[in-house]
Parts: sequence; C-alpha cells; structure tokens
Amino acid sequence: MGLRKGIISGCNESFRTWNVREVLEECKGLAEACEIEIVDELIQNLDHMDRSTCLGSGKIIELKERVEVQEADCVVFFHDLSAGQVQAIQDILDCEVIDRTTLILELFSRRARTKEAQLQVEMARLNYLLPKMSQKDLDSDQQRGGSGVKNRGKGEGRLQLMQRGVKKKISVVKKELEALRKQEELRSEKRMASSLKRVALVGYTNAGKSSLMNALLEMQNASEEKKVFEKDMLFATLDTSTRRLKLPSGKSFLLSDTVGFVSYLPHSLIQAFQSTLDAAREADLLIQVVDGSSPLKESQMEITEKTLKEIGAGNIEIITIFNKCDLMDELDEHHLCISTKEKIGLDVLLNEIEGRLFDRSVTIKGILPYKQMRFMSVLCENADVKEVEHLEEGILLEITGSKEIAEMFQKVKLNLNC
Repeated sequence: MGLRKGIISGCNESFRTWNVREVLEECKGLAEACEIEIVDELIQNLDHMDRSTCLGSGKIIELKERVEVQEADCVVFFHDLSAGQVQAIQDILDCEVIDRTTLILELFSRRARTKEAQLQVEMARLNYLLPKMSQKDLDSDQQRGGSGVKNRGKGEGRLQLMQRGVKKKISVVKKELEALRKQEELRSEKRMASSLKRVALVGYTNAGKSSLMNALLEMQNASEEKKVFEKDMLFATLDTSTRRLKLPSGKSFLLSDTVGFVSYLPHSLIQAFQSTLDAAREADLLIQVVDGSSPLKESQMEITEKTLKEIGAGNIEIITIFNKCDLMDELDEHHLCISTKEKIGLDVLLNEIEGRLFDRSVTIKGILPYKQMRFMSVLCENADVKEVEHLEEGILLEITGSKEIAEMFQKVKLNLNC
C-alpha cells in the first residue's frame, strides 16, 4: 500500500479531560506510521459530538471541501466513531474514514511479524468489529429461508449470519492463541525455575526500549542473532523478546522487551496482548524507558503508569530512565539519563539494576555436599560465591544472594548453621 494523503479531524468535546493538541499529535504519528501523509486538520469544539456525523452540519461540509481541495484519500479521526458514524461520514465525504482504533489496528497489522502477534491483532480486530455491527449498517437485511431446519422460524437475517461468522472466527483464533500461549507458559516456567531475576522494559511506544536492549547486548558482545528488531517508528515491537544478560558482579538476569504503550489504548488491544504483557506482570523489576527529548514526556509517563495498573503490574518496583539524553537541552536531575545511541549511562544503569535486584540479599555460610555439586552453577549465576574450604563431606561456601537462593539450598540439605 503506497503513501496516502489524509486530513486529520475530530470533535473536541467539552467534558474531555485530554489535551487535544497532544492527542492530535499522537494521532498524526500513528497516521504517518501507516504511510498516511497528513496534509490538513480540522477540529470542532462541541459539548457533544453529533450522533450521525460527529461534526456539526457546517463543519462536515467544510471538511468535504477540504478533502476535495487537498485531493485527500482519507480522513483520520483522532477518536473512536460508531459504525453508523463512519458510514454516514463516508457517504458525505466520498473517501475513506478511519477512526483512532482502526488506525492502531492497521498499524499493529503492519508490524506483526510472528504468528502469535498476527493472531493477537486479528483477535483485537474481530473483538472491535463485533459490537459495531448493527442492523442499520447493512445495506439490506435479506432473509434466508429456514425450510427443513427446526426452530429457524422465518430464517436468519444477514446481520445474524455476519455476527455468527465473526464469533466463529474469534473462537478459532482464540484456540490457536491458547495453543501458542501454552508453549510460552512452558518456556516461562523454565525461566522461573532457573531462579534468575526478571526485568522488563516498559514505556511509551518509540521511547527506545528495543534500542536499549540491543545496546546492552552489544556491551556484552552478544551475536547479531541475539539482537531484537529496532527501528525509529511507532510500535516497532509487538512481540516479547527475552535475553539473558550479566551484571557487573557477574550475576545473570533476564531482560524482556515489551510492546509499547499509547494513550487511550483500546481495552480490546490490552486484552489481545495479555501474553505479551505477561513479561511486565511477572517481572521482579520494571525499567520505564522515557524519550527524554519529547515535549510530551510527562504525559507519556502518566500513560505508562496508568497502563501498568490496568494490566496488574502497578505494584512492581520501577526504575524510570530518560533516554536520548544527547538530544535533551537540560538533563533531569531526578532521573537517570542515558543515550542508547551514544552509549551513555549504560554502566550506571546496570549498577542500578544490580542494586535494586540484589541489595536485599543475605550472606550465609554452609557446606555444599560433593554429591550436590550440580547446583554449583546455579549458585554462581545467582549469587556471589566464595569457596572457603574443601572438607571431607563437601565445600564450605560463603554465599551472598537472595532469600530465595537460601531457601533453595535448604532443600538440597545445605548446612546453613555452619
């Protein structure tokens, strides 16, 4: 699909608490990511949007004139519309009408690369479509005869057939997703069984989460195959990628890159991407990556915090960092400022992560029996281990690590009172 010319429009209702300019600019970014060049804008301030055409009668005619003058292919509304409104506006403007959720769905569809992401987008699209289907949105409601079928009465209307078809597709996609999620649950259980601490990158879309993961991987000389997809565009990441990294002390942890957030993210999309967001819910620590050069960073931080609460990750400890410090006019003294591009502040970040993950550790002494030596690698990966003395029954160790590590070694009969 080539570049399209579009006009952005919408109704700024008086009861809304949003900053309409911020919402407008965000929608422009979404449109540009979908290869729609915004050539004009038209906003109307109203107490309530028109039930039929969203805008008032005069404004909708003005919008039609602008479409003709600009030779626009579409009009993008920065809020959601009903199916009836979309149809009524299209009839007047004689061009494609795209509301905000449809725009996000189109963008997600373009970005989906793995089978799971594609199924998640399809699930979100179907769930968004179903409640919008109504009798008046159909050109006609032709009845199909019910002869020979018990309890069909006069037959099944076209609307009911379409709704049943969408529900059937939802059921099929849901089963496919459940099968993929069971596989991911097994992988997640293996990661949890490893006793490695888990950290998740969260934040507004295009803040630099994937860039940060790749920069940290480069520091540790990881292969190119280990790097995640990275590009300066909205929603470049729709799939969770998890990589194992080392901290300055040599301890390992798991770092996950997650899908970015956006203001007023439709609930259907949050539901569809539940498995993608599991990495945030299951993390021991969250790193909120903020585009420090963005004039909208404060509102973007609020949106991230709100979304984390919605998905059940609001109580997890969080480190907020400002990325793109090389583009900031003035550094923020209250937050760690880094640059993934210039490789600034990454060592400081790793030290901060280590402090948050392991500061509440305990130091213990005990004997690891020789017959339990297979657990030595687990110890070295998750704690500071110092060999004190080789004894007849095993190795006397001094271990500095988490309480979980101590509990695990109680199970293998480590003598904690030695």
